[in-house]
This record gives sequence, C-alpha cells and structure tokens, in this order.
Amino acid sequence: VTGRSKAGHPLTIWWLSHGHDDLLSLLLEQNHGQRVAVDANVYSDLHAGTRRSGAHHSAALAPLVADQQIKLVVCASVRDELYATTSAKLRERFLSALVHHEQVPGADKNAAAVAADLVASLGDEVLEQDPSLRQDARFIAEAICADVDVAVSRDENAVIQFSDYVLARYDLILVNPSEIRSVLDAESSPGEYLPARLRNTGFTTGRPRPSQWRWD
Repeated sequence: VTGRSKAGHPLTIWWLSHGHDDLLSLLLEQNHGQRVAVDANVYSDLHAGTRRSGAHHSAALAPLVADQQIKLVVCASVRDELYATTSAKLRERFLSALVHHEQVPGADKNAAAVAADLVASLGDEVLEQDPSLRQDARFIAEAICADVDVAVSRDENAVIQFSDYVLARYDLILVNPSEIRSVLDAESSPGEYLPARLRNTGFTTGRPRPSQWRWD
C-alpha cells in the first residue's frame, strides 16, 4: 500500500499466520479443484496483465483456474520472488492477486531437508551448469511439504532434472504448464486415459535428444 510520506513510498504489510484456518481459508475451501503449486514465472505470466516472454505456455492454466478445475497454491519462496519484483506497479499487481489463491503460510520446517535431498540427487556437475536449480529445489520442496499432488514450472531444465526423482520418492508430479491438461485427464479417469493402454505394448516413452529427431 502507499505510505503517508510526501514521496508516497510503498509500504509492505507483514502478516504472521498462527497456523489455523481463518476467514480467507473458508473462502478458499469453496473453490474445488486440484491443488497445483506454481512457480514464480507461471504465477507472473497469469497475473502480469501484459504479454511476457514464454507466457503462452502458462496460458493453459488460466481456463482451468476459471472453471475451478484447479486451484493455485503459492509457496513461500514464490511469494519472496514476487516481493522482489523490481517494478512497483507489477509488484502491487502480483501481491494483490495473492488473496485469490491458497498461500502456504511460511516455510515448512521440513522443506529445507527435502530441498537438500533434491539438490543432492543432482550432482555437482549439474549444479555448476545451472545454479538456479537450487532455487527450483526450494520451490519443489515447499510444494511437497504443502501436500500438493502437482507442481508446475516453466523452467524446462528443472522439470527434466527433478521430475522423475520427485515422482518416485515424493509422489509429486512436476510438469510444464502445457502438460497440465494431460495430468488432469490421467487422474480423473485413469482407466480411460488412452496413453495408459500402451503399457502392455512395445512402445516406450522418454525425452528425445535433438540428435534423435528425424525430419521426413
């Protein structure tokens, strides 16, 4: 909010949760749908009000939120990134929109241990090539501790590096925004989900490398 100084500097309002439901919790409970944790990029894409580079991927979530098929969960590390937004106008826009979504109140005490485990699963070479994976690990760990089933990140490398590990160890589905529809379809009717019928065939799945692509 705008402060009372002559320059009108913005003030940050701090809120400490007591860990129990409040009036806003009751409001959020009326919003049924799959709880989906989103990283700061995806959240910003949905609430910036202007076209951001790569935002077309996140656009797949907007109609699902509007139809209450999913409800967004904002973790503590994502909220920290929103507070650090350079543009005052964008920062106000992002923070004002938080009231419409479930927020994880503060960092879970177990999240640090989970994040350390995720980082350890990568190896030093991977971390040297992409140090930002440490921040991604914090977001994913908070999503795990918030007991959500699905986390969405626009960081392609984070999805590649962590998705298999977190699914096997923590039962968390980590996907790109464009893949969220497939996740919902698979969970809503697993018996009818067509890709599941390939399990007993000779087909295999995996992430192809550019060297494997064939252009016919």
